[in-house]
Amino acid sequence: MSYYVESVLANVVAHRGFQVSLLFALIYFIYDLIFRGVIKLHRKPCERKGEIDKRFLSWSITFFVVFILQFTDEPINSALIDADMEVMLRRRLFYFFKMCFGFTCIMSVYILHSLCRCVYSPATRYCIYILFTTMTINFIELVLRGFLNLNVFIPVYRFFGLLHYVALTLVLLSYPYYRIRVLRRKTIRLERKLT
Repeated sequence: MSYYVESVLANVVAHRGFQVSLLFALIYFIYDLIFRGVIKLHRKPCERKGEIDKRFLSWSITFFVVFILQFTDEPINSALIDADMEVMLRRRLFYFFKMCFGFTCIMSVYILHSLCRCVYSPATRYCIYILFTTMTINFIELVLRGFLNLNVFIPVYRFFGLLHYVALTLVLLSYPYYRIRVLRRKTIRLERKLT
């Protein structure tokens, strides 16, 4: 296989893996809501006592913003790629919309955290860093491919696309992994006390 085919295949696999990880995170979110109750999300900031409540709310906001924008971004990208228009205009629109989706995601996370008066969890901060870097890469591609018609940055863009999905997967699954690990430790301690 050529480098081009391998890099595209790797990006497709990373993208599908990211979508599967979003499904696992959604299942965890639903489980946690059933386990704790929906009330935890609607508490006032002064009533959120533990670090776990604050992290859960921050992670939930970030997860849902990324979840919604991920599944709205894909149909728009497909429509732009299949559109019957000049190649340069299509490229400009494609990279411009990719930048807009990243900006919308970051601003939505910021605004929702401000409205809830919630502190940023580490997962949220890393997600914002990843999205900001992705916006920068898309801006570089907009200038190079959209206006200058230069394809020199494509290998970096494809590699970063792969890295973007892998990093977002790890970041969004870090909180559920952390919570499951904490609950497992509590269960082991309780079993040791009972025996």
